[in-house]
Amino acid sequence: ISMARSPEESMMLKAAASGNITAVSKLLAKHGPRMLKAHTSDGSTPVLLAARRGHTNVVRLLFQHGARWTDTDADNRRKGNVLHYACWGGSKDLVEWLLDTYSPDLSCTDVVGNTPLLYSVYGGHRDVVELMMRHGRSLHEHNQKHHTAVLQAACGGHLGLLQWLLDEQGFTLDERDHDGNTAILFAAWGGHRHVIDFLLERGASIHERNFNGHCIFLSAANGG
Repeated sequence: ISMARSPEESMMLKAAASGNITAVSKLLAKHGPRMLKAHTSDGSTPVLLAARRGHTNVVRLLFQHGARWTDTDADNRRKGNVLHYACWGGSKDLVEWLLDTYSPDLSCTDVVGNTPLLYSVYGGHRDVVELMMRHGRSLHEHNQKHHTAVLQAACGGHLGLLQWLLDEQGFTLDERDHDGNTAILFAAWGGHRHVIDFLLERGASIHERNFNGHCIFLSAANGG
């Protein structure tokens, strides 16, 4: 993704991320809709930055100037939309506003099959997860790699959410993705020692390997 940005695009991204609606409004008035297309090195546009950080007033203003909930980031490896980012950031008020105002498709996915509910899990936001469930979504959703809620929670390091999934929602530690990665391997990849300790207490093995023979040590190394 190109890093070349004009000074005003950089200012727009900073203002949207910080929730500075005055600056966002002035930049839109001066430079027009092209400000909506500015993006960070990871492809996040102003509306996506605002959505992930829960700046509902900024998101609403950007929508008034042409942004849509279906707008995605510029990273061809992800392509998450505004609803995905709002769920990822955990702003329940913003998610509810999007649901009430635009009736978005809650089965919408990014390029690897992550739904809004899975973004909520990866962000560690149980209240948003339960909101998705009240709107008919299932905790048993998974992406194209078969990353389930338990695996996403472990990868994100969200111990409370992981406990809830195991103790109250019927999930087990037997779950694997298509490569054979388990919750403890995902926790190692994410660098979450507290989750690894919890999973070991629950009966996971420090010697678990995926289908390629990768152990917890390699998972931690691969995750950095």
